Amino acid sequence: MTEETKVVITEKGGVGWFFFSMIPAALAGAALMWLAFYTGVLDWQKTRRIEGRMDARVGVRGELTAPVDLIIRKTGCLQVSRAYLDDGKLTTYTTNSCPSDSGYWELHWNQISPDGTVIATRYENWSASEGISSGATVEGTFDLKEDSRTAKVIVWAK
Repeated sequence: MTEETKVVITEKGGVGWFFFSMIPAALAGAALMWLAFYTGVLDWQKTRRIEGRMDARVGVRGELTAPVDLIIRKTGCLQVSRAYLDDGKLTTYTTNSCPSDSGYWELHWNQISPDGTVIATRYENWSASEGISSGATVEGTFDLKEDSRTAKVIVWAK
């Protein structure tokens, strides 16, 4: 008695074969996405290095922000004649064009955001011993509140 061995051949096709054949395609797609991401990162790093070298040539340290407008408001005969804004410090030159000495005076400034909101307001005052004689100019340096939203600074004396 001999027994015959039967080999059963299943049909090719169907859902199982479809998903089995999609494995190489999925691996190839993942490899292409990884390659695109890797080359994108390399390109981004190259751009940052070039920008860093260009910034170093012109003396830029850190990220740039939009320039802050400095507005001098003219009020009365006690006026801010010049003002400078540098590295978070406000330097003002106040001139007394009044016919008499000013025994008490104030220097005001507002920091304003791009939409017009007042972010910070401050003033410094001087008494009679620190007054301004007629025709004289006084220099003052003040620290501004650090705020990246500042779009303009308005300065005036009274």
